[in-house]
Amino acid sequence: MPSMVLSSSTRKSDIDEAKDKVRRFTRKRDELSNDSFLNDCPRLIREKEDEISKLKGEIEDHDRVLKQLRQWAEDHNAIDLLKKQIVAEKELIDEVKKENSFLLQKFGINISTNTDEKTLASSISDSTIEINDRLDSARYAFEESTEQLKATENRVSELKAILSHNKNSANNKNNQLVILTGDGRGFQKVKNAIMSIRQYESRFFGNSDISLNSEPHHVLEHCTNKIGELSAANDDPDTMIRTIDKLIELGVQKDSRGEINGIICPCCARDLDDEQMEVYSNRMNELRNKESSPLIKQDQTRAGQNLQAQKNYENWRNLGKLDQMEIIYIFMFILLMNPFIVSSGMNDWLDNKRITLELESLKEVICRDEDELKNEDEKLKEANEKLLSEKEDMIELQQMLEVLKHLKTDSEKLVTKRRQIDSKEDELALMAPSSEGKDLRSVEREHREKTERKDILGSEISSLNKKLSELNKEIQTVSQQVRTLGFTVPL
Repeated sequence: MPSMVLSSSTRKSDIDEAKDKVRRFTRKRDELSNDSFLNDCPRLIREKEDEISKLKGEIEDHDRVLKQLRQWAEDHNAIDLLKKQIVAEKELIDEVKKENSFLLQKFGINISTNTDEKTLASSISDSTIEINDRLDSARYAFEESTEQLKATENRVSELKAILSHNKNSANNKNNQLVILTGDGRGFQKVKNAIMSIRQYESRFFGNSDISLNSEPHHVLEHCTNKIGELSAANDDPDTMIRTIDKLIELGVQKDSRGEINGIICPCCARDLDDEQMEVYSNRMNELRNKESSPLIKQDQTRAGQNLQAQKNYENWRNLGKLDQMEIIYIFMFILLMNPFIVSSGMNDWLDNKRITLELESLKEVICRDEDELKNEDEKLKEANEKLLSEKEDMIELQQMLEVLKHLKTDSEKLVTKRRQIDSKEDELALMAPSSEGKDLRSVEREHREKTERKDILGSEISSLNKKLSELNKEIQTVSQQVRTLGFTVPL
């Protein structure tokens, strides 16, 4: 070591002090240089670095396993969550079923949540299609029923109007008949004449062949016939005597030679003995006596009665009590020949007959229309009830369809979640993380411990490097001080 050159002005005390410093610095440098830490520190750092490297590998393995375990745990949690959601949503479906049990039962819809999700969704889907079809049919039926109801209402209104018109017409015709059949009208005169004829015939002949409803021309014909009958009923006395002579001759019995050999009753062809023959002969002589014959007297009495009857019939037929009859008959003939000439009596009779027939026909029409109106009213009532029922069914079907659509959406979500569960379970079966039987918490704890150990080792290495750096720096500083003093202190 080179010697230091000291100036003459340097004092001895300063030199001694400098030497002392050199010795102290040299001793300190040697102590520092010989410190075992300088040799142990690199080894300790290497050991710690080796341990850190090993820990990094283990941590990386743990990271990989943790990733798998966490994914596995997440999938398990997701599966558990999905399963819980499926249970909860099935419970909600059961609640919806309970709330709509009336509709489900009414339309025969059976939905069971005690089955797999796919079967449940298929069942709900089929029910939705069925209810949708039934709703379309119900709408079509409702439209048809609405049209039918309108048609029935129109028919009822039409019938009511027709009935009102016909009843008014019937009332008018009844009023016309009242006027036509009033006292002093031709119709009533005809009726009075018919009643007179019937009363007369019932009194003198026991009964009458003419009815109260006889037509005028029938009355005329009846009177004419009666006059002819009464005229033919009157016999001439000479004619009656000749008739008796013929009877007497008819009772004489002759033999083959033409000689009288007996007398028989011309009425019963019974043989008469002498006593009976005398009675027979006296009676016949009495009957053929023109002055005293009871037969001729009876006929003359009846002829007088018949003559009176003839006069009555002639009066009824001509200008007597039934003077209007001849007028009616004449007017009938005139009407056929010239339709522009009409009498008041004939008009009344014909109008009465026509209006009566019209009224009877109108009453039949009214009766028929009333029956039809009754039937149509019943149909209208039934149509209203049917329409109301179909409307209620349509509304309920619409409600049922909305419920099923909601359930269909929910059931499809259940199917989707079940597929997710199956997919995740398949993935978990293939994942099989290599955790040597350790669970996620154990691996996380080991990972945390190793990470903490690595961090501690890193801190220790940093501390060692810092200490080593400080020691080397101090050695350099002391060595530089020794060189600056310029001399060497013996060891």
